[in-house]
Amino acid sequence: MGRLALDGDPCLTYANIGVYDTALFANFPRTKLKLLPLFRDWIGRGLASGERYDGPWANVGTPDDLASLDAAIRQRAQSPDDRTMTLTAARFFRPSRFDVIRAAHVAPAIDTLIADARATVERVAADPRPATWNTVVEPLTETLDRIDARGAPCGT
Repeated sequence: MGRLALDGDPCLTYANIGVYDTALFANFPRTKLKLLPLFRDWIGRGLASGERYDGPWANVGTPDDLASLDAAIRQRAQSPDDRTMTLTAARFFRPSRFDVIRAAHVAPAIDTLIADARATVERVAADPRPATWNTVVEPLTETLDRIDARGAPCGT
């Protein structure tokens, strides 16, 4: 993780991923807040740090954004030279097979997902390397994404 600055080179963009200490928000009302002024203040006071991520990224905030990403993934899938974006996006956008899911499948599948998640947490906790995006957030996010993707047909 690195120190953030409001000026300097290189100038990078905040990409909508954040882990915040709730104490930073303790004195604010529970309402919508403009985060940019808060970020600038926290950065200026040295209360914020960041980590650069150079992997594939797509910001999906609207149905049009999702349609554009889907089109880009489908176009890239046609090219054998660039599978990275396709594989990454497939991890998030793999549709559930509602036509074959039966009630008897749900409990064993959820049990397996929970066991996998516990194993991932234990692996991350036991990892002697410094805590970084790749050693903590990425493995936990992948596990949670699998639970979320498979839990959706159950109404979770």
